[in-house]
Formats: sequence, structure tokens, C-alpha cells
Amino acid sequence: MKLEFVSGASLPRSYHPTLDVSVPDVGATYVWQNVKDTRGSPVDGAGVLIGIVDTGVDLSHPDLSFANGTSKVLYIWDQTESGGPPKGFTYGLECSRTEIDMGKCLERDTFGHGTHVASIAVSSGLASGRYQGAAPGAALLVVKSGRPLCNGGSWTFDENGLLDGLSYLVQKAQALRMRLVVNLSIGGNLGGHDDTSPLELALDDLATEGVVVAVAGGNEAENRGHATGYLGPQASPHIKWELRDRSNSSWVDVWYPIGREVSTTIVTPSEERIRGPTSPDGTNTSDGRVFIISGQTAKGKEWAITVTNQGRLQTSGWGLILSLVDGGSPVRWDAWVDGESCAYPPANFVGGEGYTIDSDGTVSVPATASGVISVGAYVSKNSWTNRLGENVTAKDSHPGEIASFSSHGPTRDGRTKPEIAAPGTFIAAARSTDVPMTDNDPDEYHRILAGTSMAAPHVAGVVALMLQYAPSMTPEQVRSVLTQGATLDTFTGLVDPLDGSNEWGWGKLDARTATVLYRVSSAVILLPAPSAIDFTLDLNAHASLAGGEVLTMRFQKGTLHTIELTEQIFTANMTRYVVPYTEAVFSGNSIFTPDVRTQYLLSLESPIGETEGEGWYDAGSYAEISVHPVSASGRVSGLFGLSYAFDHWIDERGNHLSSGAVLMGSPHSLRAEWRLEFTDWKPIALLGTLVAVFLLLTVGRKRSMRKKESEAYQ
Repeated sequence: MKLEFVSGASLPRSYHPTLDVSVPDVGATYVWQNVKDTRGSPVDGAGVLIGIVDTGVDLSHPDLSFANGTSKVLYIWDQTESGGPPKGFTYGLECSRTEIDMGKCLERDTFGHGTHVASIAVSSGLASGRYQGAAPGAALLVVKSGRPLCNGGSWTFDENGLLDGLSYLVQKAQALRMRLVVNLSIGGNLGGHDDTSPLELALDDLATEGVVVAVAGGNEAENRGHATGYLGPQASPHIKWELRDRSNSSWVDVWYPIGREVSTTIVTPSEERIRGPTSPDGTNTSDGRVFIISGQTAKGKEWAITVTNQGRLQTSGWGLILSLVDGGSPVRWDAWVDGESCAYPPANFVGGEGYTIDSDGTVSVPATASGVISVGAYVSKNSWTNRLGENVTAKDSHPGEIASFSSHGPTRDGRTKPEIAAPGTFIAAARSTDVPMTDNDPDEYHRILAGTSMAAPHVAGVVALMLQYAPSMTPEQVRSVLTQGATLDTFTGLVDPLDGSNEWGWGKLDARTATVLYRVSSAVILLPAPSAIDFTLDLNAHASLAGGEVLTMRFQKGTLHTIELTEQIFTANMTRYVVPYTEAVFSGNSIFTPDVRTQYLLSLESPIGETEGEGWYDAGSYAEISVHPVSASGRVSGLFGLSYAFDHWIDERGNHLSSGAVLMGSPHSLRAEWRLEFTDWKPIALLGTLVAVFLLLTVGRKRSMRKKESEAYQ
């Protein structure tokens, strides 16, 4: 299915949007049922506000109401309407919950993205008795921002509206004296990706004010929207890009280090060349108007390139040439491409010499802000029953794995992003009544969508649970708890606790370890499947762990637990794995990797003599081998002055080896080869004398016999 994605249209920056099984998958249902707050109430997000800036919400949807029938939306500011702006602003229409409950608020979500996102975070499940959000007790603050594109088929946000919306959410939360979690299921491909854009800086400020912000990491991993390379004195790559269909505008953003000088030249489809910078009014060409503007932030220098032609831009043939002007050492550059188009993605780079197009560095702005929790997406399900009772299965998508579209870090300034991964495909959540039903919908109230837009509100909901459970937590503490307790499994692998992963962050979202539990993740790294070690937990519970898999166990915080392994040996194909006795005690989030020694068998064969050195050796060690011949005494060869001498070893591949040390990087089978050589000429001389005497005696005897025969005839 096509992912929900909105291309940007405004300058200088534009942004676009990016429960069923997913909410239990992140452990939220466990928290509702087993965790109490300081007042003894179930932890379901009650008393916490989740703020979203999105395409609006369907205020009439039952999933966005509490059980008593009142709206979960305490306030909504529709920036696209007029008639009653909120205090401190001069545009839009604000509605209170009283007006919403009375049916007097005219806001609508005609695109449906915001309704879906909001319900993932807070749905009560009242519409069908299913599809509760991660924090069903939480309330909502909503800002409807942006505008539709492509006859309503897409949506775009402008930076000013987003910044105003964030300010509004903070003001309302302060007035209500409630903790606020902000969800931004939006992202843009332009900017420095380095924490310096106005929106990134604004989000960093929110974090210093105590606001936790979850941001969709982006759906750009497969879109060929990031190109990078190194410029040297002799390198001037011609970087090509194309549009998916004819459109009004296309943008390329090139970034490189401060203190260096790089020139850029745009090549149009008609081979016209425009060197930057242009005047503020741009330069006309036969293919459209070209704008090339230079810029600089605290972390980099920029060439911002725009080409426009009012719906008549050629789709192919666009390029830019970068050249190093200062003649210094090679310098790295990064470029991102975007466009105003009804296609998705609207634009992409085309391969060429001197640069690489990759999935790294594709986390969207503002998920690159240091103060936010950037969220990647993994697959929590790939099939569902639609409203016609038919089974729908998404091909090439497997539960547990990272979503193929989920953007990868790092940021341009080298920080690990995303922080966490959450369910992002295929998520069933509320459908706005202003969005037509499709046959793939699970029922009349819900729809299926996929994207990091769907992953981020899972995190926002879990953070609401955390803030109800521990109201004084700071954004940095929230981030630390989420990342340190993230679930690790066979799909994530054992993520480095310090560096994280630019695909998974620090693992998968887990509401249990975000509140009352801690986790111990274990893997027997060098043990291949299907071998499995057996271990004992706390002296009585027995379990096993297969090679190649990661096992995560969860325990109540404040408790101690012990894992004990007996020594175990696994042998196959002249290789064995030795797991020594191990005992480990845990009291907090940990990674446990039992030691496994890989050993290889060295077998020696010799037709004569005695070999030394055969046996098992640790991988990477050296085996000392030798062979000694048996004594030649008593052998026929010894009588003739011959003896065996060692010549060489032959290994399993036919290679010749000499005696000495053999590197045991794999199993080896060696055969000794020998040669015969003379060692003493005396036995040969004696043998020659004996042969001569024998011959003389034989000849003499024959002559004597012939003489006797002759005398007899006479």
C-alpha cells in the first residue's frame, strides 16, 4: 500500500506527515493492568496532556472521547479557519472542550492523518471496543496546521505555523498545570540535519522547559534522497537528480564544513549552466528560474538551490557540479533533494561518479534535533482482516523487522538517531469521517496506515504513562529510561549501550521497562543455531537460548536475579564451542553475553612415524606440529643404506606446509609426506662384493659341471 506522505511546498523549509497488536507489543497493556501511580490509580496516562500539531482531528470520533462521553480534546486551534484566534495570536479558530462537546466547533480533519495519529496515542477504543491507544487515559491538545496539496491527496506544513502551534501547546499546558508530551508526526528532507534549523532549535528549547517531544524519524530510507561524497582538488562530481512528475518546484540542499570553500553550478536539462550564488530574484533559463543562495549556521555552510517553472519542470536532466575552491584537503559534503509534487517521493538523486546515494543520514528534520526523541518504525504485523472479512497480507514485510522505509541516522554532525523504534506497520487506528472508507479498512471506524508517523505516537503515549507514574521526570530522564530499557531481540541484535544503532536507535519501545520493570538481554554470540545453551534462573527456573537469537527477560525493579550456566560443549564439523561455567547477578538493565570459546580440530596422518600436535585448539591460536620416523634398524631399507626423511605436510586443500606452527583459523586435516634417501654407502659396497662373489661361484660351478659332463661322454 502507499504510505501516507506529504511533500513540502513552502520556503525556506517545508514539512510533511509521515493498535491493535502494536499497543500490546510495546507492553502498554501490561502497564494499565499492573502498575499503579502514587495515588493508587491504574497507570493509563490520566492527568497528562498529549499535544499534536497535525492535519487536525475528527472531533466526533468515538475513540477520541472518554467513557463519560466528553471529548478527549481539551482545546483545539484550527490555524486554517478564522473567527476566534487564541489569546496571543491573530489568526485561526480556537475551540474549548465545552464548545466541542456542544457540537459548536467546526474543525474537520479532511486528510485524516491527525485523527489516526491522535488515536494511536490516546484512543479509548469506544468506537468498536478495540484499538485502544497507548495512553487511553490521557487528554489531547490539538493544533490543526498546514494546507492540502494535490486536490487533497497530500498535505504540507509551513515552519511558522508549526512554531506557533508549539508555542500554543506549551501555553495551554501551563495554564492547565498539566505535564505535556508533544507528538510531531511530520518531517522534511531539507536543512542541515544538524540541530541548527529554527524548528530544531525551538524543540530543543521545549526540552529545556520540561516538555518531552516525540518526532517521527522519517520514511526516507529507500527514497534515494540523500547523496554524499568527498571533494578534492581534482574532483568535481556532476550530481544528478530527477523529479517523479512535472511539478512547480524542486529543491536541493548542499552542506559542507565551515572554513572551507566550495562552489556550485546548476546544469539544466537544456545544458545551461548557472553558477551560484544568483541574485535574490534568481536566473531565468529555458527550463525555469534557478535560485542559488548561500548560507551558514553554527555547524556548516549551505548552498540552497531552488528551480521553479509553474508546473512545467522537466522531470530529468537536472544536475549540479561541486568544486573545491580552497585547494585544501578533501572535504565531505552532504546533499538532500525534495520537490513539490503529487508523487511520492517527489524527487530523488540519480547515480553517478564521485558520489554515493545511501540510506544513512536520512532521518528527517526536525527529528534530528538533539532535544527530541526521534522514532523509527518496525513491523508489528503484516496482515489483517478487512471490513469485508477478507485477509489482507502485505508482501515483503515481516513482523519484528525494521520497516524498510524507516530512515537511518546519523545526523550530519554525527549523533545517533533515531533514539527508539516503535510499531509503524501496519497500524489500525481511527479513520476521520471526512476520509472515504476503503475495502482494506478493518471496519467503518478505522483504517490501516504505515509510517514513522504511526510509530511516534506510540512513544508519546508511553511517555504519558511514564509521566503519570513519575510526574517529576525530566525530558533527559525520560530519554535515558526509554533507551536503557529498550527491548533487544533477534531483529535488533545486541545494540551497543553507548553508541546505539543508526537503524534501531537503542532498541524497541517498551512501556514495562519505562515504568516498573528492568530488562536483561542475552545472546550467545558465537554459538550457531540450532545449538542452544541451557541455563538456570534463580536456582529453579530452567530456560534455553539458541545460538543467533537474543532473549530479553524482564524483572521487577529493585530485585536481584541470578543466571547460572553449567559448562557445555557443542561439536559439529570438526568445530566445537565451549561454554564455561558462568554465574551472573543482575539488578538493573543489562546485557549478558556468556563467553563462548570456538575451537577447531587438527587431525594429523602419517604412513610412518609418530605425529605430535593433533587435537582441539582455540580459534586464532597456533598449533605446533611435528612428526618423527620410526627407527630403520631391522628394516630391509636399512640393510641397503636407505632411510625415510620428512618432506612436507599436505592440508585439506592440497596446500604444502612445513613443520612448525599452524594457524587455527579453521579446522585442518594434514597428511605427512616422506621421501627415501641414501644415508650410508658401506652396506651398498658390501652388497656389491657379495653379489660379485655369488656370481663368480655360480660361473665356476657351471664350468665344473660342463667339464664333468664332457668326461662322461668320453
